[in-house]
Amino acid sequence: MPTGNAIQSAFAAAPGGAAGGVLSGTFPNPGFANGAFPSWTPADSGLLAWSHDPVADQGGQALVTAGTLNVAAVKLAAAASVTNIILRLTTAGATLTAGQCFAALYQGAAGVLLGVTADQSAAWVGATGVLTMPISGGPVAAAAGLLRVAMWFNGTTGPSFRRAGNVDDINAGLAAAAARYGTANTGVTTTAPNPLGTLAALSTAYWAGLS
Repeated sequence: MPTGNAIQSAFAAAPGGAAGGVLSGTFPNPGFANGAFPSWTPADSGLLAWSHDPVADQGGQALVTAGTLNVAAVKLAAAASVTNIILRLTTAGATLTAGQCFAALYQGAAGVLLGVTADQSAAWVGATGVLTMPISGGPVAAAAGLLRVAMWFNGTTGPSFRRAGNVDDINAGLAAAAARYGTANTGVTTTAPNPLGTLAALSTAYWAGLS
């Protein structure tokens, strides 16, 4: 018959093996199976992560200041290889400067640059809709946790991208440096800053996705 110590050890051991039911993966760190989570997830749309469920989107918002990074935070559930940054263009920009319009991906609170797209000056004055922008030289390896998507333009009129409500409480309870949505470096042209600069909170919740 097992002793008390043996029983305690059995209960203390970390669970192992394949997960089942509404879970997938293996113990001790399974995840929800696709479609089993009680709400819509990025995986339901074939994405790795998004800044928020696009059902909350209400319209578009232009990037106002040339050379300023506009930033949206996303949370990656598990380490992954990221190939694309995805935005939805709602109104084309005008007279954008070639070689000075980009999106970039940053890792963690330290804002380490993971990758940058090719120049988007032509795409951002083109047809509206979902823009899947490959990361140059990608895919890039991203650790689980906080990531930030940044985009900037240079030219006459900035493009507009899909966003949720323009309300102050989208960053409720967060210090400016930890904002979900914000602005960062200014005067940026051809090269993505590394690391990402200090954030200032922004009341525009741009939608961004990763695949």
